[in-house]
Amino acid sequence: FFFFLRIGPVSVFSRNGDVTVQRTSSFCLRKRASQMSFLEKPISLWDADDVQTWLCSATVNLPQYAPHFVAEGLDGFRLLEAGVKDSFLKQLGVSSASHRRRLKKQVLVLRSEQQQQQQQ
Repeated sequence: FFFFLRIGPVSVFSRNGDVTVQRTSSFCLRKRASQMSFLEKPISLWDADDVQTWLCSATVNLPQYAPHFVAEGLDGFRLLEAGVKDSFLKQLGVSSASHRRRLKKQVLVLRSEQQQQQQQ
């Protein structure tokens, strides 16, 4: 069985009896509350701070990689261009294959959104 429970800044995951507790960083909590306006601008214009907020969002929920992405200065344009390459994600410290798959899937969603924005 699998369950997920979020209690304030703490998330609890269980799969087949193995329990994982993850603490959401206070930075991410502040970001979620105060800066969701990055979603209103084209993804290609996101700065590194916007990418960091996206990583902390409920959609992606991989805040542990935010420092690596920021250190690399990854902006929205570079995320759209290189964010689906395994080698690039590994270089950014994303060692988990499942996390790389999640990031690649979400980058493909961003690409689709970017194309829709350009067509409007």
